Amino acid sequence: MSEVERLEPLQHMARREAEQAARDLGQALTRQEALHRQHADLLRYLNDYRAELDRALAHGLRVDRLQAYRHMLDRLGSALERQQGLLDQQAAICTQAQRRYVERQARLQALDDLIAGRRKAERSRRGVREQHMLDDLAQARWRAAGAPS
Repeated sequence: MSEVERLEPLQHMARREAEQAARDLGQALTRQEALHRQHADLLRYLNDYRAELDRALAHGLRVDRLQAYRHMLDRLGSALERQQGLLDQQAAICTQAQRRYVERQARLQALDDLIAGRRKAERSRRGVREQHMLDDLAQARWRAAGAPS
């Protein structure tokens, strides 16, 4: 078994790991985008609700309605805080997934380069062996042609 043949299973494994790391990174980024959209929606709801409260205050507002607005604003504020926490966690997950992706790609590239170098060396050695065989054959023919019968 040649050196290249012994390295090929490692290369296949590294390729699968790199592909999985790419999928994981894609999923992490997709999740992060979804969390960003949810955060933006919550922020928009909060701002809309504040604007609605300001309009209601301008026209006069009963205490029970004011409390309801305040309660809803508090709930939206808490939801935004939780969402920001999820965004922070997902950013860390994305960073880790990106780091893993880069590492796996670098490992795959190193194996690809190593195998390409080994293949080139094998071709070179094979070419030298073939040239020696041709030289030996030519020399044997030359001797046979020059030998007295």
